[in-house]
Formats: sequence, C-alpha cells, structure tokens
Amino acid sequence: MKNFLISVIVLLVFINIGCPSKEVVKPEIPAVYDLNRAEGLYAEGQFHLKYKDYARALRSFYEIVEDFEEDPIADDAQFMIAEILSNPKNPDYDLEEALYEYENLVDNYPDSPHVKKAEKKITQIEKQLEKEE
Repeated sequence: MKNFLISVIVLLVFINIGCPSKEVVKPEIPAVYDLNRAEGLYAEGQFHLKYKDYARALRSFYEIVEDFEEDPIADDAQFMIAEILSNPKNPDYDLEEALYEYENLVDNYPDSPHVKKAEKKITQIEKQLEKEE
C-alpha cells in the first residue's frame, strides 16, 4: 500500500511537471462519509448550518431522514430540520412546516432525547400560530 501511494505521488509530480499551466491539480480524496454516509451527511449539514446556508443544511438533514431513517443519527437530523425551519433567520422560515417536522420527530422517534424539547416547541409554535390567526 505504501509503495502504491509513493508511485501515485511520483506519477502526479511527473504529470504536473509536464503540464504547461501552473494550475495545481489536486488528487481526488475520498469523502470521509464514505465510511458512514449518514454521519457524513450530518457533518455536512452542520457545516452548512455554521455558515448559515440553511437550504443546503436542510438538504443534508432531509437526506438522512429519508434514506437512513434507521440510523442512530436520524433523530438528530429530524430535530435539526425542525430547528432550521423554526429559525426566523432562515429565509425559508416556516412555522407550520417546523410544527410538522417536530411532530414527525415525536411520532417517528419516541425514544429520542430530543422529544421533550420537540414537545415544548410544538406547544410554543401552536400558541404562536393561534396568535397570528
């Protein structure tokens, strides 16, 4: 394996030397989440959330819930979906959709440590929606 890596590196160096442009060609590195796709998607969602890219974060979390619903991290992803949708800083802020997602968490993951927080959020959102009517 070590010899193979050295051969690849030497090959890349010779290819780079022969290239007329000064553009650096980076070898493709396998994604970390190839080992555990759900955890990788969760990390990706957290990364996008950190930089307030709510749409991409939602896509990552939705993919976990839809494709890996049995994964231990699926309830965390479901909770994050609801949290993002209930965040007023999110351009796609939608309390009704957030309510639906919190209810999904309670229904689909009753043993989740997020259930108590979700139930409180459900009560708060229902009151807020009543005031808006």
